[in-house]
Amino acid sequence: MSNQKLAERVERQFKNNLPAQVTTILGRERDVDAVHKLLLREEVRLLTLSGPGGVGKTRLSLRIAAGLVEDFDTICFVPLAAIHDPSLLPNTIAQALDIKESPDQTLLQRLKEILRPHQLLLILDNFEQIAAAASLLSELLAACPALKLVVTGRSALHLYGEHEYRVQPLALPDLANLPEVAQLGEIPAVSLFVERAQAARSDFALTETNAAAVAEICVRLDGLPLALELAAARVKLLPPQALLNRLVGGYGYNSLQLLTGGPLNNPSRQQTLTNLLDWSYNLLNPAEQKLFRQMAVFVGGCTLPAVETVCRSEGEAKVAVLMRAESLIDKNLVKQVELRDAEPRLLLLETVREYALSYLTEAEAEGLADSTWLRHCRYFTELAETAEPELTSAKQAEWLVLLEQDHHNFRAAMKWALENDQAELMLRLSGAVWRFWYTRGYYTEGRNWLETALSRFSQVGGELRAKVLIGAGVLAHAQSDNRRAKAAFEESLELFRAASLKGRIAIALNNLGAIAVTEGEFERAFDLHSQSLELRRELGDKYGIASSLSNLGAAAISLNDYRRALPYLEESLEIRRELGDTWGVALSLNNLGAATVSLKDYPKAFTYHQQSLAIRRGLGDKWGMAVSLANMAQVAFFLGNQDEAYDLGRESLVLRQELDDKLGIAVALEIFARLATFQKEAELAARLLGAAASLRDKFNLPLEPYDTEDYEQLLATIKTGLSRRAFELAWEEGRGLSQAQAIGLTREVKRPQTVLPDAPAPETPATTEEKPAATLPVEIPAPASPRKAAKQAFGGLTDRERNVALLVAQGKSNRLIAQELFVSERTVEKHVENILSKLQFISRAQIAAWSVEKGLARNLSSEPV
Repeated sequence: MSNQKLAERVERQFKNNLPAQVTTILGRERDVDAVHKLLLREEVRLLTLSGPGGVGKTRLSLRIAAGLVEDFDTICFVPLAAIHDPSLLPNTIAQALDIKESPDQTLLQRLKEILRPHQLLLILDNFEQIAAAASLLSELLAACPALKLVVTGRSALHLYGEHEYRVQPLALPDLANLPEVAQLGEIPAVSLFVERAQAARSDFALTETNAAAVAEICVRLDGLPLALELAAARVKLLPPQALLNRLVGGYGYNSLQLLTGGPLNNPSRQQTLTNLLDWSYNLLNPAEQKLFRQMAVFVGGCTLPAVETVCRSEGEAKVAVLMRAESLIDKNLVKQVELRDAEPRLLLLETVREYALSYLTEAEAEGLADSTWLRHCRYFTELAETAEPELTSAKQAEWLVLLEQDHHNFRAAMKWALENDQAELMLRLSGAVWRFWYTRGYYTEGRNWLETALSRFSQVGGELRAKVLIGAGVLAHAQSDNRRAKAAFEESLELFRAASLKGRIAIALNNLGAIAVTEGEFERAFDLHSQSLELRRELGDKYGIASSLSNLGAAAISLNDYRRALPYLEESLEIRRELGDTWGVALSLNNLGAATVSLKDYPKAFTYHQQSLAIRRGLGDKWGMAVSLANMAQVAFFLGNQDEAYDLGRESLVLRQELDDKLGIAVALEIFARLATFQKEAELAARLLGAAASLRDKFNLPLEPYDTEDYEQLLATIKTGLSRRAFELAWEEGRGLSQAQAIGLTREVKRPQTVLPDAPAPETPATTEEKPAATLPVEIPAPASPRKAAKQAFGGLTDRERNVALLVAQGKSNRLIAQELFVSERTVEKHVENILSKLQFISRAQIAAWSVEKGLARNLSSEPV
């Protein structure tokens, strides 16, 4: 090479050609920092930013490049979206760098020669459609030691030395725990939506009125930036709630129809979400396209075994499906979610799933849709039936988590079964999954599915129908609909007797006994539970024996025979511990707490209820949690801990309201009436008691006998603080309130700021004619602080550490725990380290097992089934 040419090469200067950004990039601070650090590492020379279409890879690469201009001689942006021939890659790079061809060299050779001495960063944008040109990048890197490449695309290049950084959608709000509006607006997905909405409509603002709808739109669109921008542009015409209604299918729309109309200066593929997804879909081979379409039947994700079962053709090896699934993950059309100590879950973003579903529907002519949905329904029916016995075993906590993960799939399977007259599958599935609904508090939804199945397929009888009747009755009983529950249990008893199924007959008798307790027919309840116990002992059904013993103990307490109740309850607890039935252990502890309250042993009762609550929290048993919280509130009041009673009662009421538990709401109103009485707010207390009495009368929910004396004393105390006329007016006003108004009334009860030392003993009625003052102290020692006692009982773990242990037991990663608790992932890591150290464990699996054992994973509970 001549000296002149060498000098020309060395002196050659390239100009940065980074396009100016018209809008800001939001919520990517951590990504920018992470990639910036990667690119400054000497060994990182090829970095691929991979992710689904519309996630913002191009904008992220440009933002990162803008922060690196001082670290490279030149940064050059090379757009490849318009290139489909891999052989044109050298030409495109040369054009971006303004390098001309030479007659005595290939363009690739000339690029190597000219770029070799330069500290250059090339950004190759949208590489996926020329993936076959990846080997050329290896040649360039080998020839140019100072060159670094950033590649954006749907998938990694799979080259030696490549570093992949997966770009995720923007962080989302937790719909179950929305923060204040100002904080909500700082969450990246919400922040982007609001900014782009304001670009479309200058007066748009995030407010208390539209905050929930905006948050749900962001979640519905999975935090995908392009989808958020396209949706935000619609607020010019549609307010957030109207937009949300259409995104979820209202008014004949679907989300893909709405997510159109992007800016004209965007590439055509980014002007509609459908165009963008077409771009990705057309890069798949036919086998991958088929699997992509089939995976649309999975709602909320699924496990790999589910994909292998549902999407595998007859005679095809499972490994073939696995390889296609890997390819879809690699191309960022399917997202893989890692769960510790469990099968990973595969997930289509919701907008992507809707797109795939439209293609599956188009495949109707070849029968692919029907066959895939049928296999999906069969798979999840069999999964529910496998889980059914485990929900009363030592593995119930683990199975509850697994069923929760696939709850959307159960819903989708039942919907398809109903729409396609699949009577057997619908009855089998709903009849197997109802205990999950019961334990997790899905009362209303579960009842709707079960009642629909019973009415739609009324021609089907026998055990199949009877099992669904049991579930419908249990959930109806949980919502105080005793009329429907009793009818369901009586019909199931007839069907079981006709089939001579002794075990099932025992279940129906047990459940009718639970109804009798609720309706105040305690002698009848005792007789029904005795019949059930006799059958269960004959069959050697330990789970059933424990249930009947617990219910006999409850019935004995209702008959004021507390000493007789204790042996039943203690035997029940012993059997349940032997079986590892943590749900049952919690219920037996609850009933032992009720018995000890009746015996006035309040410290011991509080401990029983505290242990029961811990287990129920671990299982996610909302009804059980509400019961235990209410019981603890009442005992805390008797112990003089008024502030604690208020907090426990409030948490219980929130759960009762969520479950629409009429009896539980009545009990909560009575708790707040007691607190109001203690605060000398007699009129407020009378209104609350009147509202509770109205609920009890309307739904035939009489007081338990052991509650009657205490209730009468409370009523007498309230009456001494009011004239007869004032009491009657307040009482009737309370009776006239709606349920929502009555719950709102509890807000008028002030929260005590400190523990008051002189709570009245519940068994001592006021005798003065004046408005009573609380001057009669409880003559028993108060227990140690529940918070300290809990810390000692749980290996020295703090409240936050116990919360983290519970979430670990639910299979959540540190990232998901951090999101749920609104803390950093590093903070969660520190909590996990502390838990392992304090408990002397070495794995998260040990934490999970310990949480279930300790129980982290209605005054008297008469349990169905």
